[in-house]
Amino acid sequence: YTMTRFFRYIFMEPQQFLDITRAGYLFEEYRADGLIICIVKNQGSPIGEIKKHLEKISDKRLVVIYPNAEFSQHTNLRKLSVVRRMLADKEFTEDNQVLVSELKIYEEDLIFEINSFLEQSYMPENHQCSVLYENQIMDIASEKEFNRFLSRICSAYYSMAPKINNELINRNHVSAQIKKARQKIIANILEQADFSVYNKGTSPEATIFRATMVHTGMIVKNENEEKQDEGLILANRAIADFIKSCAGRKVSFLELYSVLEGKGFGVRRGVIPIYLSRALSAMGDTPVIYLNHREVDISSEVFENINTRPEEYYLFVEKES
Repeated sequence: YTMTRFFRYIFMEPQQFLDITRAGYLFEEYRADGLIICIVKNQGSPIGEIKKHLEKISDKRLVVIYPNAEFSQHTNLRKLSVVRRMLADKEFTEDNQVLVSELKIYEEDLIFEINSFLEQSYMPENHQCSVLYENQIMDIASEKEFNRFLSRICSAYYSMAPKINNELINRNHVSAQIKKARQKIIANILEQADFSVYNKGTSPEATIFRATMVHTGMIVKNENEEKQDEGLILANRAIADFIKSCAGRKVSFLELYSVLEGKGFGVRRGVIPIYLSRALSAMGDTPVIYLNHREVDISSEVFENINTRPEEYYLFVEKES
């Protein structure tokens, strides 16, 4: 089993990095499993200060790359910006067809120069930078070693992630076809339909249902079926705890998503609606879903909307008498 996780590269000037008070807002802006912050080095940005602040932020999903050389591509970046503005000017391009061809070649040359500098300065295997993690300067000798280092970070941070062997659904952004298949599955869950039709076949609905419900042990077809995935047990427990917290009060679904997508789990949004709909469908008439202050019908479309905008939807559960 493997899950594709990724680190996003972002560039920051030293003072921008030193102004960070918590990593949470970075992950709200840059959705990723981890962030590699490349410091745009200038005069007066000692590595010790950067290292000390990284330790203060104390987020195990952050890796900082501190280059040996100062950033030298400001001029090329300004030139590239001017060239792109010229190429985006329709009136200019219509009147200067010959010049447009030369500008496109010049644009490619500028991009090549900038990328060459970035690759040389920020790729650990080139030995022209320091890799900072927590309170350490890591000893990274090759690209493979760097990738393994990032994998170890993910494995440790998301140690309770459910094991779902279907990359088409086990991701944050699914295709229109997979989204349609997911809606059909959710509709069947809500209607408590017969799922035996999904036991065989290669339709998107069948393969997704088996990956999320059968192969994870959520639904046991026979005694030889594998036991329920431990990560999924914990994720479903988190869903159950959220539902309990909604007894007699409205609670934003964002609270649940923050738990499922956060430390320990790192669950992909592609699968959350399936497990959430299953938990709520087992409750009968007691759950009530609100879009802000307006009650909405519980349907497959609503679970899709919750998945897109969890901060706008709330759950209320009638207290048991």
